[in-house]
Amino acid sequence: MSRKARERAVEEESVMGRDPLAADDEILARTFYGAPDREAEAKGQPVPTVVEEGEEAAAAPAPVPERRRRSRTKSGRRDSAPSHYRIVSISLYNEDIERIDSLVAELKARGHSKANRSALIRYAIDTIDIDGMPRSY
Repeated sequence: MSRKARERAVEEESVMGRDPLAADDEILARTFYGAPDREAEAKGQPVPTVVEEGEEAAAAPAPVPERRRRSRTKSGRRDSAPSHYRIVSISLYNEDIERIDSLVAELKARGHSKANRSALIRYAIDTIDIDGMPRSY
């Protein structure tokens, strides 16, 4: 949000004397993030309150509830993570990446519409002859 927009929002709020969306924000917070008042109380944080018609708005806006994190298993992996693959990071030289990309483009030109880097690397792993691999790699 730009500085002017923030200033306009502050000025508008002071003119109105209350935040007309405070009640809606709390409802959304409860619906999508659970009951923030119970969580906030447990953490010793201020509890957001609903501002009804005719009441004055609180001086500070209600805190935005934190996003809930997905629960993790004992091994540290997320419960919802697929078990048939893992994401790994590898380092490649720019020339190698360009070569892989050109091979993927060639495969696509030959009709392999779902060709991608991962598929190409998996194929290379399946067809490698480690006996012929030089020690320089």
